[in-house]
Amino acid sequence: MSRPPGSPGRTMFLVLFGLAAVAAAGALFALNRMRAAPGPPDIGPAPEFTLTRSTGEPFSHHRLEGDVWMVNFFFTRCRGICPLLTERMGELQERLADREGWKLVSITVDPEFDIPEVLAAYAEERGADPDRWIFLTGGTETVHSLIREGFLLPVQRQDDAVEPVLHSSRILVIDAAGRIAGAYDALDEEAVVRLHRHVDALVPPAP
Repeated sequence: MSRPPGSPGRTMFLVLFGLAAVAAAGALFALNRMRAAPGPPDIGPAPEFTLTRSTGEPFSHHRLEGDVWMVNFFFTRCRGICPLLTERMGELQERLADREGWKLVSITVDPEFDIPEVLAAYAEERGADPDRWIFLTGGTETVHSLIREGFLLPVQRQDDAVEPVLHSSRILVIDAAGRIAGAYDALDEEAVVRLHRHVDALVPPAP
């Protein structure tokens, strides 16, 4: 026997249906935000660190204070995304060449191989300005923890002679206040355009 239109059963069904619809809409909204997110899920202050520069000297985050800096993660024997990542950083160096108040930072994810001498040769081959573009290495656990817990990006060793480390293709932008202000996928042409616009806004050309 059917229930009348105003019965408790029908009312309960409508309530449950409405709650399910709200939950589904919320889940879809969250999923879309995750897909559209430009970088790390919790952008905040850039981490503190002390690593080793390609010159062999210690290099601290304090030496970047007051500058806008862009940081990427790579390794010299990478045959995958790293050549393009380095090319993108080179484009930034060229774009900002006549401006002040900026730095580029490239941190290796393969420190056991990328000792300072290896990084120095790599930097020279790619025309890196040593006053502007800093290459850093350190202990493997120190570097990987810094990337995961400090910069909130993935990095993972794997048993592969060609690609021994998996890592992010994002370039992070740190503003002059020391906060992670953006993250842009170097493999995405549209993201690179947004990266350039962001950098231009933080380090504007001379009038």
